[in-house]
Amino acid sequence: MAGFTVIRTEHAEELSKLYNYLNLYTNYFQPTMVLVEKHRIGAKAIRKYDKPKTPYQRLLERKDVSTSVKNKIKRIYKKLNPVELKRNINECQSKLVRMAAPIKMPVKPKNIRRKKQDQRKTPKSRRDNVSTKANPFLERQRMEELRRATDLVLKKRKSKK
Repeated sequence: MAGFTVIRTEHAEELSKLYNYLNLYTNYFQPTMVLVEKHRIGAKAIRKYDKPKTPYQRLLERKDVSTSVKNKIKRIYKKLNPVELKRNINECQSKLVRMAAPIKMPVKPKNIRRKKQDQRKTPKSRRDNVSTKANPFLERQRMEELRRATDLVLKKRKSKK
């Protein structure tokens, strides 16, 4: 069982909501290119694609699909708003991130005695070159925790009023 994580019901519900929104967004608003032909000239493969269309548009163009099905998906399309769908997708993703990595309680830093680094052990080329670039993953994680903490503070302030 090592390596497996337990999926809670609230996680599964949030994932199913996310997949429903993603399904609508990709099928109705994300165009794709379909490969029409492919041939080789020596080692080079030459591919030709048709114009980008959404799966919704491709379904409407098909002649073997009944008009009742086409009318049904047209009604669904009229009710959809791509901006609202994208907002819902982002909201579900952020909820899942919050569920997976809750806010950590601040911990006091420990004083650890370390030996002074001997300059002679590091190569001369690396002595002065200290990287100033931050790790993007850690930076994003730090920003996410700050955002969640500010959300909690704002909620407390609103509840007091």
